[in-house]
Amino acid sequence: MKLLSLFTLESTFALLATCLQAEAFRTCGQRHDNFLDPPAGQRPRFRYWLPDGSVEPDVVKSDIRAAGGIGAGGVEFLPFYNYGGGLGPPPAGVNWSTYGFGTPAHLRLFTAALKAHNETGLALDFSLGPNQGQGVPAEPDTEGLQWDLFAETLSITAGGRLTGTIPGWGTGELVAAVSSLVISRANVSYNLSGVQGPTTVRYQDLVLDKQKVSGTVVQDLLASIGNYGERLFFYPVNLTERHEITMLNYCRLGGQPGGSLYYIMDASDRFERMFGYDLRRYLPLVMFGNNNINLQNTEPGSTRCVLNTPDGGQGYVNDYRAALAEGYQEYLTSLSDWLRSLGLQLSSQVSYNMPMDMEASIPYVDAPECESLQFADKVDGYRQFSGPANLAGKNVISNELGAIFGKAYRLTIPELLFSMNQAVAGGVNQFVIHGLSYSGDYPQTTWPGYTAFRYAVSDMFSPKRPDWNHGLGPALDYMARIQHVQQTGVPLTDVAFFNKQSVTDPNAGTIYQSRDLISEGKLSSLYAVVRDMTLAPDGPRFQAMVVLRSQNLTDSGLRRLAEFAGQGLPLIIASGTPGRFPSENTTTDRDAFEAALANLLRHENVSQVPEGRIADALASLNLTPRVGVRTNGTWYTTWREDRKAGMSYAYVFCDMRPASGEVVVESSDIPYFFDAWTGDRKPVLNYRKDGNKTTIPLDLAGNQTQIIAFSKEPLDGIVLPDFFATKWPSNVMGYAANSNEALLHMGSSNSSGLGYYSANFTWPSIPTKGSNATALGAYIEFPAVLNAITVTVNRARLPPLDYAHPVANIAPHLVDGENRVVAVVPSTMWNYVRSILPDFENAGLDHLTNIGSDPDSKTENGLVGSVRIVPYEILRVGLSRNDAGCVGNA
Repeated sequence: MKLLSLFTLESTFALLATCLQAEAFRTCGQRHDNFLDPPAGQRPRFRYWLPDGSVEPDVVKSDIRAAGGIGAGGVEFLPFYNYGGGLGPPPAGVNWSTYGFGTPAHLRLFTAALKAHNETGLALDFSLGPNQGQGVPAEPDTEGLQWDLFAETLSITAGGRLTGTIPGWGTGELVAAVSSLVISRANVSYNLSGVQGPTTVRYQDLVLDKQKVSGTVVQDLLASIGNYGERLFFYPVNLTERHEITMLNYCRLGGQPGGSLYYIMDASDRFERMFGYDLRRYLPLVMFGNNNINLQNTEPGSTRCVLNTPDGGQGYVNDYRAALAEGYQEYLTSLSDWLRSLGLQLSSQVSYNMPMDMEASIPYVDAPECESLQFADKVDGYRQFSGPANLAGKNVISNELGAIFGKAYRLTIPELLFSMNQAVAGGVNQFVIHGLSYSGDYPQTTWPGYTAFRYAVSDMFSPKRPDWNHGLGPALDYMARIQHVQQTGVPLTDVAFFNKQSVTDPNAGTIYQSRDLISEGKLSSLYAVVRDMTLAPDGPRFQAMVVLRSQNLTDSGLRRLAEFAGQGLPLIIASGTPGRFPSENTTTDRDAFEAALANLLRHENVSQVPEGRIADALASLNLTPRVGVRTNGTWYTTWREDRKAGMSYAYVFCDMRPASGEVVVESSDIPYFFDAWTGDRKPVLNYRKDGNKTTIPLDLAGNQTQIIAFSKEPLDGIVLPDFFATKWPSNVMGYAANSNEALLHMGSSNSSGLGYYSANFTWPSIPTKGSNATALGAYIEFPAVLNAITVTVNRARLPPLDYAHPVANIAPHLVDGENRVVAVVPSTMWNYVRSILPDFENAGLDHLTNIGSDPDSKTENGLVGSVRIVPYEILRVGLSRNDAGCVGNA
C-alpha cells in the first residue's frame, strides 16, 4: 500500500489559486462556516485506482466530479498498473510501453484530472510514480537505484576446502564473503495464517561462534579461499527489478521478502563513521527478518544466524537498522527539499513495512501518512506515529483508510468510520479512503468494473454502489467536520512515553488515555525543549515523560532525559530500571552509561513507581488529564487549543460498547456540542463547573463520537439560556417501548440494492396516564445502522442521522392524524457480487476473494431491530430553592 504523494499548497500552480478564488466568491458578504462546510483541503480524499494510461479522460473527469459531488475533497491520482505488475500483466491489447507512467497517454489523463479538480474547487494529490512500480526505466549504472543484497551459503566440513565456482557467482557484484564456525543448527518449521491463507514457514537456525566469525572483502577473497571454517556466506548485490531514481546513494522503495536485504551502497564507510566497525563481517546476522516487516512473516529468509553472546548479536542488527534509517532520512530530506523548490510538499508513508524505527523518520516529510491496514485500528499504534509528528509541529497527519483483506465490496460505512474514529483518537487528522474505482469500461473486464487487487482488498467506491447517493455523502461530511476540528489549533497531550524501538511495532497496547509515544531520536529536535516544567511548550505541551522498564535507552537518549529532568520536566520511571539499548558501537562506554543512569534515578524530578501506578504518580505531582473521563466503558479523547480564536475542542470516542459517564475538562469557557453529522452547534445545557474544570455527562453508543467545543466568548447566532442544569438524574431521557414498534429486516439473500421501509402512525399520541400534559413532540429511534440510512417524515428529509446512534427529533414534521415514515437503507454490493463471481473477469484475470475471508459468506443488510416513535413532553422548569441551577426531566 506504499505511496509517495504530493498535496497542494497555496502557491501550487493555478489549480489551488482558482479554488481559493471560488471560496472567496462564495463567502462574500458573510463569514463561511468551515465546520458546517469544511473546505476541500480538510475533506477526505479517495485514492483513485487508475488502471493505466489507456482509459478515457472524460471518464476520469466524471469520476472526480462524482466524488466531489458527495463530499470528497478530491482524489489521490494513482496509476495502479496492477500493483506494478505484481498482480498480473495488462489485459490483451493494452501495451504498458504505450500507456505507461509518464507517456503522452498518461499525461493526458493527468491533465484531465487537474482540470476536473480546478473546475470543481477540489484539492489534488498525485503519486510520484506508478503504484508499486516504483519508478521509471533507468540505466543499470545510474546513481541512486535500489540495490538488494542476497545471501548464498555453503557448508564445508572441518578440514575441507572450497573448490570450483562460489555460489551466486555472476548474479551481481560480490560484496563480501564471511566464514564462521557453526556451534549448533536446527531446522525450524511452523504453520501460520498469511495473507494468502495457511502457510508453512521453514528455515535453518544457526548459532555462530563470535570468535570464529571472519569477514573478507572482495579484494582478499582469492587469497583467503580455502581457509574457511564450516559455513561460508557469499553476498552478491543485485539491481532490483523494482527500482526508482533517488537523490542519493541510497534507495528504499520496493524491497522484496524472501531473504534479500536493503543494501546501502556506502555501508562500509557509514558504519565506520557511525559505529566504528565494518558491517560486512556481520552480514549473516542481519540477513534474516530485515526486509518487508509485514510480508516477511511468511518469508523471513532461508537461514537465521545468531551469535553465542547474551544478546545473540542483536546489537549488530540494531546498528544496521539505525544506519538504514539515517540513509533513509537523507533520502527524504533531499526529496522534500527538491519538491519544495517546485512549490510542492511531500507526503509519505514513512518507513512503511521497513525494518527501522518509524518514529525517528516521521518528521522528515511535510505530511506523514500511516495506514489503517498496518496499524490494525490500534490507538497506541497510531500514537507512535502522531507523537513524533506533533512534536515536530506537523499540522497534517494522514491515514490511508479502509484497506482490509477479504472485504472488497463488503466493507460497510460504519466499519470505515470505526477505523477512522480509532485513528483520530490516536492523533490522525486527515484521511485518504482506499479507494475510488475507475467507473468506465476496461478490456476483458465485466461488471462491476475494474477492481484493484482483484477483489482481494477493500474497498471499491463508485457511483455503482447502492450507498453512493444514499448515505455515503453524510459519512464523508462527518469525516470532513472531524478533520476540520482536528486540524484546528494545536494538539495538547498529557504525557509522553519514551519509546525507542529497533523496529516500530504497530500493535502497541494502550497504557494511558492521553499520551503520545516519542522516539529517542526526536528528543534532540528543535521542538523538544522544556519550559515551565513542560516539554514542547509551543506544541503538545507534555506535562511529564514516562520511561518503562521494558524500554532501552541509548547513550544520547539518556543524556537528553537528564537534561529534561534538570530543566524541570517530571520523569516517571515505571516498573523497574530500563536497560541499555543493544549496540556494538565501539565509541561508547558501558560503565559511563551505568553511572549516568544512576545519577538520573537520584534526580529530584525523577520518580520511580511500580507497575500499574503511573496514574497515581501523575496525581501525586498534581498532574491531571486535560480531558478526564469517568465511564463504565472505554472512551478515548483528544484535546486541541486554538488560542488565536479563543477556542478549544474535546473529541470523545466511545469504543465498541455503549457507555455512560462524564468528562472532566480543564476549561471554564462556554461549552458547546458540535454535531459532526449535521454541522449543528448547540450550547451544552447540563454541566457543572468547579474552578477551571467543567464536568459534562455523556451517554454514548458504541462507535459514537462527541465533539465538545469551548469558547471564551459566546458564538454568533447561538442563543444561550439564562441558566443551566447543574444536577442531572441518572436517566435524562428514557426511550420506552410502545405500540409503534416495528421489526424491519431486508434478509440475507443474493441481492444488493436499496431497501425501502415505510410505516404509518397516528399523531398526537395518547397523553401519559395520570398526567394532564400533552405530548408536544416525538423522537424517532432506529437500531444501529448496518451500512447507511436516509429518512423522510411526511416527505420531509431528516438531517443526517448518526449511524452509531440514529435518533432524530421529528416534531417539526408531524401533522395531526396520519403520519408516514420512509427509511431508505442501502446494502453493500457483496451479496449480489458473490453470487456471480464465477462469471467475472478483471483485466483478463480471475478474482482473489479467498484472501483474508470466506468468499461464500454473506453480509447482513437492511434495517434490523426495533424502530420506535418516542413521544416527549416539554416541561417548564425554574431555579430550585436550594440550587443555583435547574433540575428537570424531559
